Amino acid sequence: MLGGTEATGSRALRLGVGGAALAFVVLGSLHALTIPAYEPSDEPPHVGYILVLREGSLPTIDTPIPRGWSAELDAMVEHNVATFGDYRGDVLAANHPPLLYVMASGPLALGERMGGPEAGLRFARLASVLFASGGVVATGVLAAALVPGRPRVAITAAWFAGLLPLHVHTASFLYTDGLAVAVFIATLAAGAVLIRRGWSTSRLAAVAAFGALAPATRAAGLAATGAAGLATLI
Repeated sequence: MLGGTEATGSRALRLGVGGAALAFVVLGSLHALTIPAYEPSDEPPHVGYILVLREGSLPTIDTPIPRGWSAELDAMVEHNVATFGDYRGDVLAANHPPLLYVMASGPLALGERMGGPEAGLRFARLASVLFASGGVVATGVLAAALVPGRPRVAITAAWFAGLLPLHVHTASFLYTDGLAVAVFIATLAAGAVLIRRGWSTSRLAAVAAFGALAPATRAAGLAATGAAGLATLI
């Protein structure tokens, strides 16, 4: 046990995993605030998803990205259409479930009221970073459940997840990736904790909650939900 006692190891685990999540938030926020708006060509369809939801409907992959909300967004959509074809003017992200877009709509609207559409995008990006930081914490919890009594392993796993360049990069945009990774890992962690520590109402509720959220983020989350269901049966 790190530090010689269980209490010391538990405190070190919390500080180590928390530090990894904080480092992730700092790096992701720098990305979110400094990379130009819509620089990743896949970002406009994700913003368009939220704009269509605000109109009171659920988009399909053939739904046009609403125009007139932002001059920068309109310019990028026109560039994408001219470069790749007419389909790049549609909400291609509509193949994803709506959870991320519902959660990010509030930050986008808040930023829009405070500084205009581009500020709204920055706020939504920062929200994505915060959502994804939960995945760093969940990685530490999962590792601690799989390798109990060795907090160094859990801390190392959390820092690896928090400093992985591709994860930091994609989580700093308005993509589903950051939230999806966080929810998927949290689902697996909840299942591992249930198996390791045994049955309880709170642990079963955690498995059920994350298992329900996983496929609401991305369809691939059904795999995590299946793993959580298997953990419940075990």
